[in-house]
Amino acid sequence: MKKESGFTLIELLVVISIISLLSSVVLTGLSSARSKARDSKRIQNAIQFRNALEIYRSSNNVYPPTNSSGYVAGGDGTLAPFVTTYLNGILSQAPQDPNGAGNFVYISDPVILNMTCGTKNTDPIPPYIIAISLESNGGNLPKLFITNNSAQFGSYYCITS
Repeated sequence: MKKESGFTLIELLVVISIISLLSSVVLTGLSSARSKARDSKRIQNAIQFRNALEIYRSSNNVYPPTNSSGYVAGGDGTLAPFVTTYLNGILSQAPQDPNGAGNFVYISDPVILNMTCGTKNTDPIPPYIIAISLESNGGNLPKLFITNNSAQFGSYYCITS
């Protein structure tokens, strides 16, 4: 009797299920890596913005003012007029969020807004706060602490002077 060579249906299904399981594990890891890459871009944008604020201060002896609310939000292109007015020549463009969301806030007067960077309201109040929203837990960045609930900034992390 001649034996036929080849794979049975069960063997093929087992191989396909193993391959699909491995690919789902790899894709999950890639999703996490993409999230971390976007967060890294957000942090670098905030650091560049902070450096631009410090250059502005060294030239003008004051930090750039914001609107009457005490903050300017952006990340989705809405920060461009502020950058054009105050940081022109220092920053080539306004910070852009990798996803196009508006998750970037420059707070010029944290005292008025009752905000600090840290875990409690007794932490020192900086001259300004750059608050960014991250997809991950923020690593070693301090969280934005709001003592009054009138401001709705969500879960933001701080970069200060």
